[in-house]
Amino acid sequence: MLQFATKASSESIAAPISLPEFQAATERTGKFFYAITTDDPAHFVRMMEAWFAGVMEKSDPLVWAGCVEVLCSSGMKEQPLFKEMVITLASIADAYASRLQQEIHSAK
Repeated sequence: MLQFATKASSESIAAPISLPEFQAATERTGKFFYAITTDDPAHFVRMMEAWFAGVMEKSDPLVWAGCVEVLCSSGMKEQPLFKEMVITLASIADAYASRLQQEIHSAK
């Protein structure tokens, strides 16, 4: 869906995600999820502030509420691979968001 949606904006953004892009996005996503499960309060605060500044202040909170509702109401949370599914979906979204951000910066 993200590939289809971004095609209207840019063919380069809509290209399939490469393995290195996905690995980098997964590393960023993993750091975020580590932050919400760690006992290191300073790390948790840094990651949450970065997430809030980078995501919540630049997007519609209703979109995020909708995403959370889909994950909670679909029965996905009860699946054995729930954690891996969420990290994979978040990593794909992160890869496309990074492409969009790079294109915005290169246009300036």
